[in-house]
Amino acid sequence: MKHDNVFVLILNWKGINDTIQCVEGVLSLQPKSKTIVVIDNDSRDNSLLILRSHFQKRNLKMQLLNEDQISNDYSGFNTSTEIVLIQNYRNYGFAGGNNIGIIYAKKMKADYIWILNNDAIPENGSLLALLSVGKSDINIGFVGSVILYKDQNSIINCFGGARIYPLLGISKLVLKNVNINALEKIKVPEIDYISGASMLLNCNVLNDVGLMDDKYFMYSEEKDWQMRAKKKIWKVAVSKNSYVYHDKGGSTKNTRELYYYYSNRSTMIYTKKFHGLLITIVALVNLSVITIIKNLKCYKNIKYGLIGIYDGFKHNMCRYIN
Repeated sequence: MKHDNVFVLILNWKGINDTIQCVEGVLSLQPKSKTIVVIDNDSRDNSLLILRSHFQKRNLKMQLLNEDQISNDYSGFNTSTEIVLIQNYRNYGFAGGNNIGIIYAKKMKADYIWILNNDAIPENGSLLALLSVGKSDINIGFVGSVILYKDQNSIINCFGGARIYPLLGISKLVLKNVNINALEKIKVPEIDYISGASMLLNCNVLNDVGLMDDKYFMYSEEKDWQMRAKKKIWKVAVSKNSYVYHDKGGSTKNTRELYYYYSNRSTMIYTKKFHGLLITIVALVNLSVITIIKNLKCYKNIKYGLIGIYDGFKHNMCRYIN
């Protein structure tokens, strides 16, 4: 019986302690025959060397690579490696950073790729549960987990992903802040796309739609990816038995103004690409109003949010890349 070739991608950017915890959690999961790939988005803090030093005492087979070796015809890939560490030379954002890992996994003949946020901790059985749903239908391209808050682990952050409201310029996480114990009594609404915090990819999708669009930098890239896939034959699904615990805020939790900039910019790019100019103009007005109302006591968030809307509408490059 053929075993699935599974790769787990974890993107690191100045979060080495979270990344170590995440890798530790993934190492304990079944199936054991998986490859963990940590991609460092130019943290400039020796993250990968720290990670290698931490796991060397476990006698794990590791390989340290760089983005040039991934992109070019490098012949030194080790097929029996348990942890692969990839150094990017720039911060390419969520899409661009993960794309380097996806290219590597594809070269290594991956069947499935699990993209997992570095500040997430998977529960036992979470990967097997994702794979079970993914293999239940040959047209399922993406599978999501039930994502719970780390500090309130009985409260749902999102049930797999979100619903899209193009005219408002927003997406709403499904079942956000619902108690996990109430899940059996609730009718789960349809999911438009799976959250990138925990997203299993059937690698056959790559043959139809390619990689994530890296012009987003952060937010909406997984939405774009899945909308392109759904225009083909692919479907999205959620595994009710896959649980992942996740921090609030991720890379922008300490800089809310950057959250509003990146999120609003990406929303405008996505809306213009998939819903046309008229709906984009309506979304621009509504998202501007929503941003202002949410941040009446924080002018900085409003300023960055409105700049993000403008940059996204004009398809300007990101202004605040570190």
